[in-house]
Amino acid sequence: GSVSSGVSPDRKRGGKKGRIPCGQCFEERIKYSGKVRAFKGRIVETIKNQNGSRFIQQKLLTADKEEIQLIFDETMKDFDDLLDDVYGNYILQKLLQSGTDEMREKIYRKLSSDVIAISKRPFGCRVLQSSFETLPKKNVSALAAKFKGNVLSCVHDHNSNHVIQKVITVLGNYAKEARDEGDEEMCELFVKALDPIINEINRSISGVARHSYGCRCVQRILESCVDPHRSKTLDGILACHGRLMEDQYGNYPIQKSIVHGRECDRDAIFRSLTKGNDIIRFSKHKQVSHIVEACLRHGTSYQRERIIEKMLSVSSRR
Repeated sequence: GSVSSGVSPDRKRGGKKGRIPCGQCFEERIKYSGKVRAFKGRIVETIKNQNGSRFIQQKLLTADKEEIQLIFDETMKDFDDLLDDVYGNYILQKLLQSGTDEMREKIYRKLSSDVIAISKRPFGCRVLQSSFETLPKKNVSALAAKFKGNVLSCVHDHNSNHVIQKVITVLGNYAKEARDEGDEEMCELFVKALDPIINEINRSISGVARHSYGCRCVQRILESCVDPHRSKTLDGILACHGRLMEDQYGNYPIQKSIVHGRECDRDAIFRSLTKGNDIIRFSKHKQVSHIVEACLRHGTSYQRERIIEKMLSVSSRR
């Protein structure tokens, strides 16, 4: 039957005051207790529930050491299962953020045991992405090394391409920060950690840049990486930019080359746009029109003036 308002379920059922009956569902536990310890022995069951997951996530923000340890200990027993759970994966991410260094180290060991497979799982890939933002830099570098020989399969995967993008962004920014601080030795360490990923992408740059997921990874390189990675990627794009310009995905790396590239990259793209009398066709093209716009926004004053002159000249002859 229903519980009368104002009367605790424990007292109604004859239980001891303050103690949650073990058969009571966790929605009621949240309502009447609101304490993590009330869920001891049922943490995994709780975090697989939408409301339970939200409750534990909120508690991790304010929980004491004992409560965090309780959540961690029970969660780690079912780590692999929670990696694939729609709600459980959020708790693993929160533990990476709120847990101790020792907890993060244990999660790192679990992740490093099968990085490729985890990166291709719908929710496991999210935990991996969070790990790159929260683990120590040495662990991030070690996880990145696990992708050697499997980069292209991950780039082309619906889930793991996001992990590759995150690796490139995080390690690229680490290298950039180290170089800005004058620590070239540390910068070189991060560059070497990224070498297997960048090199494998660059060996197939034309195909990767024209892939729906691959083009995103190429863009992350241009946005986040330092030389020699960025310059080598720009060299590869430059060598095949004619094929990329009108491609539905390849046009995006071309746009990024204009924004983040060298003067020689902008010059080559500018020459391709203004060669012959194709400028009007390019300006009306679904993909190339965005490249024309990028040139007008980020090109030199000469390039902007020349594009406008070319458009007016071609138009006047029609």
